[in-house]
Amino acid sequence: MRADLALVDKGLCPSRAQAQTLIEQGKVLLRNGVNTLPVVVKKASQRIEPFMTLELIPCDGPNFVSRGGLKLHHALEHTHIEVENKKCIDLGQSTGGFTDCLLQHAARSVVGVDVGKDQLHPNLKENKQVLALEGINLYKVNAGELQAEIQSREPYFLPFELAVADLSFISLRKVLPNVTELLPDTCEVLFLVKPQFELGPEHIGKNGLVKNLESLIGTLEDDIRNTCANLNLQVIDFFPCALKGGDGNQEYFVHAVKKDTAAKQ
Repeated sequence: MRADLALVDKGLCPSRAQAQTLIEQGKVLLRNGVNTLPVVVKKASQRIEPFMTLELIPCDGPNFVSRGGLKLHHALEHTHIEVENKKCIDLGQSTGGFTDCLLQHAARSVVGVDVGKDQLHPNLKENKQVLALEGINLYKVNAGELQAEIQSREPYFLPFELAVADLSFISLRKVLPNVTELLPDTCEVLFLVKPQFELGPEHIGKNGLVKNLESLIGTLEDDIRNTCANLNLQVIDFFPCALKGGDGNQEYFVHAVKKDTAAKQ
């Protein structure tokens, strides 16, 4: 059995995603039999035999419900975005790694939107600071109707002051028009850019890895910046994510702010 699956199977982690995070952080030890010294598990795919024992090293740093939380944590440190007391929206909420990170950074509230259902970690489902909206396709959603639903259920969670996004299997550029309609002027955004979902199939190789990303990232960054500019989002920074994606691809963050249109009038 794989190491990440074994951690879940033995009840040491609530999800495979969190297991992968702990392995990547070097927080998982393996004993290869009785009275043997433990060694650090290096890969989530490492094979664990039935006679082996897994142990967790107590975490002295941030611990999130999925590895996405650690990605956002590093990005927040890089950008120096102040999360405390802000009303946030998490696009592509899934298990809730980004949501968990925002709450641990003292966000006032988080509205999560995801196309899937029943993925959110139980601890976050029960948190009164979180409103999870499931089964919503951000590419097809009517932004006005979604805004009205949030207003009817948790009016004090509006207006948004910070938007984060971690979307899979769809281009960020496709959903940005609808997403931008949800955001008021001066709202800050921090969106994960996944090249494997932004580039054409001719650029994707074995196991979903992007081929020759170094020669493509400049053009992709320009495309992201242009898309943002056309939607009144002023890009502040475009930078690599501190952790690679689960498939091994290098990912990036775009940090921007929605321009204050009223100030121009």
